Amino acid sequence: MSSDQDSGFVYEQSNDDRDSVKSYFLQFAAIIVNVLKQAGYPPCEGNVLSDQPEWCLDLQEWKAKLGGWFAEPAWESVRYLLIMADGRAVYGEQRLADELKSFYYEQVRLHPPISRRMLDNTMRHKVLLNLFGQLLKEQYGQFAGSLDIKYGAYIPMVNASRLLAIEAGVRETSTLSRLRKLSEIGKLTKEEGAKYEQAFRLFVRLRLMTISVQENGWYANNGKLASSSLTKEMTDELKSGLRIGKKLQRRVYKKIMGSMGRLM
Repeated sequence: MSSDQDSGFVYEQSNDDRDSVKSYFLQFAAIIVNVLKQAGYPPCEGNVLSDQPEWCLDLQEWKAKLGGWFAEPAWESVRYLLIMADGRAVYGEQRLADELKSFYYEQVRLHPPISRRMLDNTMRHKVLLNLFGQLLKEQYGQFAGSLDIKYGAYIPMVNASRLLAIEAGVRETSTLSRLRKLSEIGKLTKEEGAKYEQAFRLFVRLRLMTISVQENGWYANNGKLASSSLTKEMTDELKSGLRIGKKLQRRVYKKIMGSMGRLM
């Protein structure tokens, strides 16, 4: 699977001139982003990149920014908060990332209504299965008749697992590790966790079969899968996996709405 690059910098402010320190990290980030571009990773279309001033901040600046997002949870702010939940340290001082994550989860606890706003974002993409159990295919355009595996199967499970993890204070960042941790702490039964994991592994496997294209010189995977490439057995397996994915979405919806009901 292809991927774009999303990144941020968190650094500890020293006694040196703040502008000079920030300038240093922005230049450092620009080099990293450019090298990744040369390696074939296109930059995030939403500019969630560490070479952008709003994503290259010292620890206190990051806390202030997160606090603002939690206090005024507009759609874009909620999207950024969900991105932050997926963040993991890849290099440098792990304690800075850990402190920022601790602040993040404390803010989740202090702002219960944020869960409802996150739910709206989480439920935005529905699984590609209609009320009659039939697969929903692309209706128009170049890929008419294909299945959108990325946004109709894979992303709904990624989003639902993320929100369950955030609600439970689980800090794992991959979908599989989140599902396993949720089972481990009793938020899911072992059987439920195993079924969700099996369905997600199927969606990953199908994503590897999707159509790859060249876009502006970048190698990209659009997540579309020709339905004709599926055998009857694979189609049945996909439908079964989608029913499990839909069940997970319903579980998240009931969990959040139930919590909001208790708060009200």
